[in-house]
Amino acid sequence: AQAFGSSVCFAYGYFIDNSYEKAVTMTFLQAALFELLAIWNCRSETHSFWRLGRRNFQNRFFTVSTVASIALTLALPYIPVLNEAFYVVPLTLSEWGIVFLMASAGLWLVLPEWFNRRERAAARAA
Repeated sequence: AQAFGSSVCFAYGYFIDNSYEKAVTMTFLQAALFELLAIWNCRSETHSFWRLGRRNFQNRFFTVSTVASIALTLALPYIPVLNEAFYVVPLTLSEWGIVFLMASAGLWLVLPEWFNRRERAAARAA
């Protein structure tokens, strides 16, 4: 899912916007945000973010650090020192839409439940 999202972001920036800098920026931000959202599904080996509900927010340090990391990632293209250090450029609203759409796959995929279901089926078959 992340490789597909990165490919879509790069292709959009490079071929639609005709900008290598936009393509690299979109790909970098998508990959970073994908991981910051996917980490929420890694909190449990058996349940997804959606099934855990309020239990997701019991660990305040995890919640605050993840939200702060997302905020800093979103700010990267707009802070002059950071955008030069990371070689990123500001994005338009439509470009952010593509980045968020592709990055949100990290949160919408319910991998823990899917993998757990496969393991239980394999254990029953053995």
